[in-house]
Amino acid sequence: MSARSKVFGGLGVVVALVAVGLIVYYTTRGTNCPSNGPGPATASPPPVPVPTSPAPTPEGPVVRVQQGLLEGVNKWTRGKGANRVEYAAFWGVPFAQPPVGPLRFKAPRPHPGWTGVRSAKEAGSWCAQGQDGDLRGSEDCLFLNVFTTNLDKSEKQPVYVFVHGGGFQFGAPSVTRYGPDYLLPHGVVVVTVQYRLGALGFLSLDTEEIPGNCALKDNVAALQWIHNNIAAFGGDPNRVTIGGQSAGGAMAGWLTRLPEMKGRIHGATLMSGTPYHNWAYTETHIPTALQVASNIAHKTVTDFNEAEQYLMNATIEELHVNAMLAINSAMQSQPEVPVVPTPERRKPVPGGEPLLVTKDKESYFLDPEMPAIPMLIGNTNAEWLPYYYQNNPRSEATIDEELVENIARHVPKDLLPNQDTRKILGLPESTVDYNTILEEVKKGVRDHVTASCDLGCTLKTYFDNIWQTTDTHRLAMFRAKENKADTYLFKFSVRTDVNQPLAGPSDTKDVATHTDDLGYYLTRLIDLDPKPDADLALQRVAALWTNFIKYGKPVPQTDPVVLTTDWPPNTSFENEVTFLEMKTDAFFLRKESFSGPMIQFWRDLYHKYRMTTPAPVRAPGRVRGL
Repeated sequence: MSARSKVFGGLGVVVALVAVGLIVYYTTRGTNCPSNGPGPATASPPPVPVPTSPAPTPEGPVVRVQQGLLEGVNKWTRGKGANRVEYAAFWGVPFAQPPVGPLRFKAPRPHPGWTGVRSAKEAGSWCAQGQDGDLRGSEDCLFLNVFTTNLDKSEKQPVYVFVHGGGFQFGAPSVTRYGPDYLLPHGVVVVTVQYRLGALGFLSLDTEEIPGNCALKDNVAALQWIHNNIAAFGGDPNRVTIGGQSAGGAMAGWLTRLPEMKGRIHGATLMSGTPYHNWAYTETHIPTALQVASNIAHKTVTDFNEAEQYLMNATIEELHVNAMLAINSAMQSQPEVPVVPTPERRKPVPGGEPLLVTKDKESYFLDPEMPAIPMLIGNTNAEWLPYYYQNNPRSEATIDEELVENIARHVPKDLLPNQDTRKILGLPESTVDYNTILEEVKKGVRDHVTASCDLGCTLKTYFDNIWQTTDTHRLAMFRAKENKADTYLFKFSVRTDVNQPLAGPSDTKDVATHTDDLGYYLTRLIDLDPKPDADLALQRVAALWTNFIKYGKPVPQTDPVVLTTDWPPNTSFENEVTFLEMKTDAFFLRKESFSGPMIQFWRDLYHKYRMTTPAPVRAPGRVRGL
């Protein structure tokens, strides 16, 4: 096996997701944004009310929230003409108590508030994160940022809440990468949320002491805070759209499935990630937590009480280093990110830790507990293309063959349904040998090689399919069949100077890779004077997203320049679906397979393992399940 193939076989999608997280991590460090920066990792004491005397007269805009008064700063968007507007920014607003000391691994508690006027002129500390011993941030990190042009107006504006991505381990809602400048001129209030990451965000023993899903619970608390306070910033609490990209899209999508969020979310924009995606859920949480405890203890720990003591008493540095060892080890043997949402199946305790994710992800779709809401979902057209070239930079046929033979870490575990879904579908316990599935997938890849698309070409599509587009496609079909709320499906294929540099392919026209779409509706600090092609694409994306936020549909009516094409929701639950193709020269409708030629193969395979009795694969769409 070649060195490249070993990397491929061992790390899989985690490499790609973590690589994206590292891009976010390193491109947002050391910039001159209004932030305290990541800083060294720290654990802060519980909050106390902020003293007020003596207090200078506030110079910036002031709002009153339930916890007290906040002073922000006035700024101008970076745009021209109608796109240059003044707005108020409130940075580093605490939406919960710092989750430190005994609150590490616990659901967030309400913030006790402060006296006087609290400064909201700088972003709060990042949530603790890092790579290769470069630990930054703090455990005291539950902050959000609010941007508004509507402080003094009686009519409330719709609200857009953005959840950042970063492989569930990295990132922060920094202005260097997630600025509100493109959205604010269109009349929306923008909120960006910070939440716990990595071990602090997801480690779980499913016990009262370490119950799991802290990152999701942080976002639940943030949305509750927004519901209670956003009117003070000119926002309408009854018109809240949540959005996110990659891991942030999965997190935002999870929130739309949870009954705790009923009445709090009214629409969602999910880019390159949803809770439907195979990497957005795992049931390997307890072995992972025990491994982290064992690493800290330098011995094997299997007792939950003992594990809790090691995990609670470790310094943030000890916890981070040993969690990364466990995570990296797990990456070598499974096609899953170990720190993601997980089930909480413990018995509830009166007055104890709340249970949030109480069943497996698929059952939340088969037996929904939340009303369906409009969604705008999609992908870039070459999500994982750089990943292929990292493993086979010269497109060598021998390495392509090795990639197929070592495909085990690139086959989703959710092909086999988990226990809650099995109960809903009336399925017995699985006796399937997973090696059988691996051989089916290898055969499926080879069967899709054609004269015009060799094995390397097929693998490029396969990577996009397996970690991104197939699950987006299947979700669009599922929602169309469910027929309870509109789904607007898009494929982003724009390439201008706004995109990230791309190494590998010689022909990069209309090639957009993972995260490229973000720069077209959230501004970066490294702003540029866009060329005409980029400027038009920026205008189009901002208009589509803010129309969806305001009206629940991206094109209320067409116009001759920006929104030249109507964009209806997808209504097909077959292989050909309706989506908007966003290209550099034009945005236009297509009706075809969103994820390419392998969609029927994946539908048949998921179908096969959701049948109550062995039988030949039936026509698509006749079996319940994902």
